[in-house]
Amino acid sequence: MTRVRSVAWLSLLAGWLVAGCAAAPASPEQRAAEELRLLQPLLAGAEVVCSELVVDATANFHAHIARPAVDGRAHQMSQKREGGGAEWMWTNRTGDPLAGFLVRIGAVRDPVDVSTAQPPGTTFRVTNRFTLRLHEDSRPLQLDVAAHGNGGPVQVAMPGQPRAGVARFTVRDGAMVAR
Repeated sequence: MTRVRSVAWLSLLAGWLVAGCAAAPASPEQRAAEELRLLQPLLAGAEVVCSELVVDATANFHAHIARPAVDGRAHQMSQKREGGGAEWMWTNRTGDPLAGFLVRIGAVRDPVDVSTAQPPGTTFRVTNRFTLRLHEDSRPLQLDVAAHGNGGPVQVAMPGQPRAGVARFTVRDGAMVAR
C-alpha cells in the first residue's frame, strides 16, 4: 500500500511539473512583437469622434494611452481598484461636445526627442465618457478599444480620406473594425 501511495504522489507531482512547464515564458522579442501586433491598427493615424470610448488593456500598454486633461468645472474623474487592476472613468458633466476629452493611443514619444512631431497614433475626441481599464494580472497581452456613438454615428477619418460616419469603431486582438 505504501508503494502504491508513493507512485500516486510521484505521478501527481510529475503531472504538476509538466503542466507548469508546458508554456515557456515569452522572450522579450516575442513580447515586443505581440505588443506591436496589438498596437498596429492604432498607429494608422485615424481621428475618431465618439460619445463614449472604452479601452480595456493590460498594464504594459499604459504608456501608449494618453490620459485626458480634466477641467474641474466640466469634468468628473473617478477611479476604482479591483483585484488585478484598476478602472478610471472621465465624464463630461456639461453635455457640451466642445467640453469633451482628447485621448491619443499610439507609439510612445522618445524621451530624448525634442521635435514637435507627434509619434504615430489614433486620436479620439470623446464627447461624453472615457473609461480606461488596466489589468495588472498575468493574463495574455490585451489592447481592446471600443468607440460608441450612443444613438449617433461615430465619425472616423483615416489619413487622406474624408470623415465617415459608422455605427461603431473597435480594435480587438489587433484588428480594426469600423462599420
